[in-house]
Amino acid sequence: MERTGCGGLGLSIIRNGQLIVGVGALAGMPLGNDVRVRLPGDLIAHAEAVFKQRDPEFQLPELPVEVSVGDQRYVRFRGWIQFEGYEVFVEHGFFRGIPGRDECLAISLKGGCSVTAANASAELLDFGGCGLIRW
Repeated sequence: MERTGCGGLGLSIIRNGQLIVGVGALAGMPLGNDVRVRLPGDLIAHAEAVFKQRDPEFQLPELPVEVSVGDQRYVRFRGWIQFEGYEVFVEHGFFRGIPGRDECLAISLKGGCSVTAANASAELLDFGGCGLIRW
């Protein structure tokens, strides 16, 4: 489990180098040998550059998430993806701001974890269902 610089939470369960389930803010978290989640900064910069030709102050309010398993990649703001033995649910991308709001997604190995439980856990972490309490 990790807390991000924006205060988001991510949780991953890995067995023998294979991701079983990952939920919450997963960009940059360890997700096993084959699974990666990141914000595709290179693509975002290119896309924004096109719009800045007409509006120099243009910024995407929400940044998409790139999910890859092996050589297969998908870029989404939200939605469902099934590939390479995984069920992926992207609740939303990263929202800019100070401090910003982390992406929220669930990735579950088919047969390794309940998809419903993974998705609900991601949403729980996203909506502040877990907080830090000083002892």
